[in-house]
This record gives sequence, structure tokens and C-alpha cells, in this order.
Amino acid sequence: MRLRTQFLITLFVFASVVAIIVSSVAATHLRLGELRQHQDIASNAKIRANSLGYISINYFLYQHNLSDWRAMVSVFYDDVCRLNSTSQEQQTLVETVLLDLIVANDTFNDAVTTLQHTPLNKSSGIPMFEELWNKMATQTQQLTFDAERLSNWLDHQSNEVNLANLTLIVVLIALFGAYFFLIYGLVFRRTLNAIAILRSKTKTISQGNLNYPDSEKHRRDEIGELSSDVAAMVRNLKQTTASKEELEKEVAERKKAEQALLEAKVKLQDYAANLEKIVEERTKKILESEQSYRELYESFGEAFVAMDWELTVIHWNKAAERVTRIKAEDALGKKMFDILPEMMSIDFTPYYESLRNKQPARFMMNTVSRETGKDAIFEISTYPSTQGIIIIIEDKTEEEQTKRLSAIGQTAGMVGHDIRNPLQAITSDLYLIKEELNEIPQCKQLQGVQESLATIEENVFYINKIVSDLQDYTRPLSPVFHEVNINTLLSSVVGINFPKNIETTVSVPENLIVKTDASYLKRILSNLVNNAVQAMPNGGKLDIQATKKGNTLVISVKDTGVGIPDELRDKIFTPLFTTKSKGQGLGLAVVKRLVTGLKGKISYQSQEGKGTTFIVELPI
Repeated sequence: MRLRTQFLITLFVFASVVAIIVSSVAATHLRLGELRQHQDIASNAKIRANSLGYISINYFLYQHNLSDWRAMVSVFYDDVCRLNSTSQEQQTLVETVLLDLIVANDTFNDAVTTLQHTPLNKSSGIPMFEELWNKMATQTQQLTFDAERLSNWLDHQSNEVNLANLTLIVVLIALFGAYFFLIYGLVFRRTLNAIAILRSKTKTISQGNLNYPDSEKHRRDEIGELSSDVAAMVRNLKQTTASKEELEKEVAERKKAEQALLEAKVKLQDYAANLEKIVEERTKKILESEQSYRELYESFGEAFVAMDWELTVIHWNKAAERVTRIKAEDALGKKMFDILPEMMSIDFTPYYESLRNKQPARFMMNTVSRETGKDAIFEISTYPSTQGIIIIIEDKTEEEQTKRLSAIGQTAGMVGHDIRNPLQAITSDLYLIKEELNEIPQCKQLQGVQESLATIEENVFYINKIVSDLQDYTRPLSPVFHEVNINTLLSSVVGINFPKNIETTVSVPENLIVKTDASYLKRILSNLVNNAVQAMPNGGKLDIQATKKGNTLVISVKDTGVGIPDELRDKIFTPLFTTKSKGQGLGLAVVKRLVTGLKGKISYQSQEGKGTTFIVELPI
């Protein structure tokens, strides 16, 4: 066998042994890392199982927060679900722990329900609660025992993996040592002896003895070839003639070979130049593709967040910075739940499993907007990607509000007609009753009836106002402009059913006539005046002024009421927002919508405890 082959075989065996040892150590290291992670999870599970017992005691005895139990159960369940079972026995232990946790949680919830629905003055529910509590204590002890069994099993598995790996390494080293000594005994010593003989032969030839006998047995390896070459050299030395033509032919062939080598070198340089150009072009395309992708998600109006499967943020666009108030450099490389802890209020497990199965998922989340600081509704859309998960966050607050108002508008449209017909009949009957009562002599019973009729009339007016507000806010705006006398219009608004403790002042130039929609303007003033009256429950002053400034009609409604608190000033024009015990929160919303429909604007000035002034400006 040739020495080169022997060397390559030995090198291959050595490399194979080293590769097996390295791969075994690496595999063992990975396996041990996984087992250590599982051990940590199992140890934490055992600790959390003990903590569940303390949390239940703290809740039932000291009325601690119920969310402590639920948070601990959620973390416990998520941790145990992260254990990737590698054997049937481990899977059985994991399923046992999860079953114990579910049973304990159900028992705890039953105990909470029993305690919450058992009156304090009845003892019939106490035995049932004690039974559930004892059952829950037994189940948490069983949960702790099963979690400890799982931890001990993982410790045993880790020791077995270490022992198996050590045994494999020792066996491989022993086999390689035996192979090395075998090769040395059979090959290397024989080769060294052959080299010594060849050295003696070349020494004799160097002394001028070209007739050295070639008595050595022919070998089929490099030593044999070298010995044959030496013998050929000796034979060539004995030949003293050489052909000139052969020499010239050799020179020509050498030049031809040099020319071919030069041409090959030129071709190689051309290929290298083209290769650099190809690499440069492909690199440019990759960079352009990456830039296009970045520009695409940066152009999104919605928050775009990309994460890997460990929920580490890898992309964070400008819209995400705007919505979350978190810069991209502060978000990249961090866990999603660390950046947005409000996301932890959502059980992400089913959506995560859907994404693992290459299925998109979508859910709604109610929280306080970081952008506006107000309650908001967000739609969270999640999509699987090659790197992990893509999340798109859309603020659906206005859309949901629009849906709600649309539904209210449809309802108002359907019931408005049916409500107003009976109201009209009631109003007519009230008028007739009041006329008939005026003909009856005054007495105490008559006064009581008249007060009741006044209350009925006031509530009929209030019902009619609710229907009008709903319809005015939801129906399409189509104002009809014609000349309106502001004095006449204000006379129909001011003084109707006003409390006697409110002093009213109206300041309007004579014959102030403008071109606008009378019904819209009357609704605007009626709602503003009604709000002003309600803001002065203990009486006060109501001042209404109307002036014409150029091509603008300016109307101010000023009261000396309670004013608007600072924290409510951003919400007063929000539909369905009200701080009154009696009201639907549509009065000012209708005013703003009607003013906008008339292409005007409304503003206000308010000082808490001193009053409010609303200013309406309409083009004329």
C-alpha cells in the first residue's frame, strides 16, 4: 500500500474520531443545555406550585388580589408548556403536572365562586367552602409532588447523557490508540528500514559506483518508486549522447506551454474581473431589495412590528414610534412584552400556535392609547413570516365609535317617528286638559294636578329633545339657506320654561338679518342655552349676544355656572360623553356637527366655578 494512502487513511481515521468526539460533545452540550433549561423550568414549577398554596391562603384569609392567582397559574402553565418532551415518560409527567394545575385552578375558582355567592349571615355554604379548600390544598400538594418528580427525572436524564458521552469518548480514544500502535508496528517501522537501505545505495552511487547491484525486493509504494527512479537515473547516467533535435523539440514544446499558460492567465483575469462585476451587481440588487422592503414598511400608516419566534423586535417603523411613543433604537433587540407590557393582558398562546401553523391571527385590545392618553380600541393583526412574526397595530377607536353611532342613528330613525306620534298626542291632550282646568275654580287639589301636568310636559319636552339630538347627529346634513331674523329666532329660544332664579340678557342689533338655515341655528342655540341653564342649578346670569363682523355672524352664550373642569375640556364635544345624571351626551356633539354643517366654527372659554362662554362663528 502506498505511504500517501496509508497516511490519508490514518488522517481520515483520526479526523473521524475527532469529529465523532466533537459532535458527541456538542450534541451532549446542546442536550445538557436543553435539560438544564427544562430543569430550571421544572424547579420554577415546583416553587410556583408551593406559591399557589400561599396565594390561595392570602386571598381567602387576607383578601389579596385575585389576579395574583391567575397570573401565577398563567405563568406556571406557559412555563410547563415550553417543555419539549423527548420521551413518552417525560410527556406523561408534563401532562400530569398540567392536569394537576388545571384541576387545582378549577377547584380554586369553585371555592372563589362559593365564597362570593354565600351570604355572610348563612352558614350553609361554609362546609362546602371548607371541603373545596381542603381539596385544593391536597391538589396543590399533588401538583408540587408531580413537579418534583419531573425535576428529578430531568436530573436523572442529565446524568445519563453525561455518562453515555464520557463512555463514548473513552471507547473512541482507546480504539484510536490501538489503531495507531498497529499502524506503527506494521507500516512505519518497515518504511524506516527501507529508507535506510535506500540511503546506503545512494551513498554508494555518489562514490562513482554505477554498477551497484539492485538486489532489494520491489515494493509497491513510494519507497519502491524512489528506488526504481534511482535505478533509472543510473541507467541514464550511463548514456552519454543526447539528440539536438529532441532538445530543440523540448524547447519548442516548453514555449508552446508557456504561451498556453499566458492565454489561460489572461482568460482567468477576465473571468475574475467579470466575477467581481457580477458580485457587485448582485450585492447592489440585494441592498436595493432590502431598501425597498424598508421603504415599504416605513410607508405604512399603521404600526408595523416584526419579531423573531422568541418575540425579539427586529423591525419597528415610524408609525410604531408614533403610536407607542417609543423610538426604534429603544425597541430593536428587546422583547415585545418588555417594550409593551400592556400586551401581557392578552393570552397570546392560541394566536402563537396559529402562527406556528402558518395561519394569521387577529384580535381586539382595549387599552389607554400612548399617543393620545385616552381609552382606545386597537386591532392587532399577526402574520407568520420566514423570520418569525409580523404585527400590524391599527387604532380602531374612531371606527368602532362610528359603528356605534351608526347603529344608534339607525335605531333613532326607526323609532323617532313611532315616538313622536304618541308625544304629539300627549302634548295635545295636555293642552286640552290645561284649558279645561283653567275653567275650574282654584283649589289645593287643582294646584297639585297643575304641577303634575307641568312635570309631564317637561318630561315630554325632554323625550322630544333626546329624539331630536339622535336624529340631528346621525342624519345627513343638507342645510337650506334663506334670510333669518336673529331677533325673532332668539325670541323663540330664550325664556321657554326658564327657572325664575336665572337672569337673562339678550343683546342683538335691530333688524339683524342673515342668510343661514333657521332650523340648524335654532337647534344650535337651543342646545347651548339648555346647557347654560343646566350649568346654573342654583341660579345665575345668562347673557346672549349676536353681532355681525364683516361676513361673519358671531353669537356668544355666556353663563355664570359651574364651569368646565380642565380634565374634561378635550371631551365635551365627544358623542355620548356626559357627566350629568340626566342626559345622553349628544347636546354639544350635535351643536358642533350643525356648526360644521353651516361651514362655521365653535369655541369656548371656561373657568371652573365662574362660568363658560360658547362662541359660534358662521359665514353669512
